Amino acid sequence: MADSNSPRLRCYFNWLALNGLPPFSGAPLEAIRAAGYDGVQFVEPLSRQLVEQARSLGLGVAEVVA
Repeated sequence: MADSNSPRLRCYFNWLALNGLPPFSGAPLEAIRAAGYDGVQFVEPLSRQLVEQARSLGLGVAEVVA
C-alpha cells in the first residue's frame, strides 16, 4: 500500500465540459466529487465563492492562466 507521500495521478474535471449540458438537478460540484474526481480545472476567471465551495467539498482547484 502506498503512503500519503507517494506520487499519484490526480484526475481533475474540466469545468468547460459543463457547457451545453442541460441544467443539473443538484449542484455540479457535488456531482463531480461523487463521480470520483480529485478536483476541478477552471478556465475562466472564477468567483471566490465557487473556489471556496469546491475546496469545502474536498476538491482540488486548478486554474488555467493565459
